[in-house]
Amino acid sequence: SPPVINQIRFTCLGAPLDLTTDSGSCTIGQGTVSYDLDWIWLLRNPLKTAKSGDVLPITVDGITDAAGNAVPPVKIDFPLSLEADKRPPTILPLAKTDNVLWSEPALTALAPFFNTDHGIAAKTVATPDGNVVEITPSGEGGSYIQHAFTPAWDPDKFPWLAISFRTLDAASGVKPFTLAFSTGPRRPRGIKDAHTLNFTVTNHLSYVTGETSRVPGEWNDVLVNVRDFLRDETEERKDTPDLTYISLYFSSKAKSGKVQIRSFAILAPWTSDHLIPIKAYDLSSIKGVVWPGGESENTGLRPANIALPANDPCWFRFRISDRRGNLTDTWMIPIPPGSEKTKAFLAGLEPVAF
Repeated sequence: SPPVINQIRFTCLGAPLDLTTDSGSCTIGQGTVSYDLDWIWLLRNPLKTAKSGDVLPITVDGITDAAGNAVPPVKIDFPLSLEADKRPPTILPLAKTDNVLWSEPALTALAPFFNTDHGIAAKTVATPDGNVVEITPSGEGGSYIQHAFTPAWDPDKFPWLAISFRTLDAASGVKPFTLAFSTGPRRPRGIKDAHTLNFTVTNHLSYVTGETSRVPGEWNDVLVNVRDFLRDETEERKDTPDLTYISLYFSSKAKSGKVQIRSFAILAPWTSDHLIPIKAYDLSSIKGVVWPGGESENTGLRPANIALPANDPCWFRFRISDRRGNLTDTWMIPIPPGSEKTKAFLAGLEPVAF
């Protein structure tokens, strides 16, 4: 007779484990059932007080078949060796706030956002601050990465593009790429099929917040006011087009060398109502958020209310640490001009329960 899975229960030390929150899978075969479970996630609460050398058991009970045959509970022991833990914490996918069109705070691969490319080689590389995506143009021209928007990107609603990048071996004075915005059906007078923002054009830099003249090896953390740039490209300078593609066009292989990107976002300014609840878990449990000059056990971020240095007010750079000091990649939350602390009584960092 086939197994009856709706009677199966998973517990740890008498406490039920909720499989509906797990990212694993259940496979039913001919007279068999198998589970692929993320046991560190399921045991995240008992792990908070566990010590190295402890054994945490998962007990599986209620194993029966359709004929009513049952077997005794099965216990699976998980011995803990926390000293051997070298893995960084795992972070669950974030839910987008309503001011964000797209956000990848720690960009380590082109996909899924940049789903089209030409004339480049891309790979994930390790740096002292975590993994980043590294792009190498492989031709003499026409190298690009691209994203298509469906529906179209409305820059009136999401005016800012945020990107953190650096070059490694570019020729002196060469900017590694230009940004190309392909327009959709909403076209005020003067708008063309595509408009390009170039970091070497002085007039274009008036739409850029952040330093773009870093030497190779130093990070450029910039925000581009796409709405104002495109509005000023029109004849009347009051309306904006919608956008169907964004492309990054790279200089030729001989000029640009390697380009690394570690963060990318399209968004509007934050208010105090916007909360990013970061849910992280780890074998050694989570210590919290760490950043240059500070740390907090709270992983709920309210970007508009986070206190940032006066000389660097547009980015919050941090990593999640476990209790053994293993760190995630660097996460970067852009905070565009116009972000407003609308509710001063709310903390910039607050606890997240899950």
